[in-house]
Amino acid sequence: MFTIDEKLFESILKKKFNSFVGNVCEITEDIFKEDMNKKTSEKLIKKSVKKYAFNSMRDILDQISAFSKGVNININFKRPVSK
Repeated sequence: MFTIDEKLFESILKKKFNSFVGNVCEITEDIFKEDMNKKTSEKLIKKSVKKYAFNSMRDILDQISAFSKGVNININFKRPVSK
């Protein structure tokens, strides 16, 4: 289970999804710039977007995990016994 501040989590998602949408549009535009038939371009878009989507989700999970690990710090202080 992850422990992360809600605002930090929203910030990670917002940045990643803004980037995601922009990059997917760029991938699509680049594919359509090429001269190929519709079936080939659709296949290439599905493959490229699917790969990019999986990589994006892995990045989000890694970021959440890294921030979560940074938040969970367990320290035990022991009071010295005075004589």
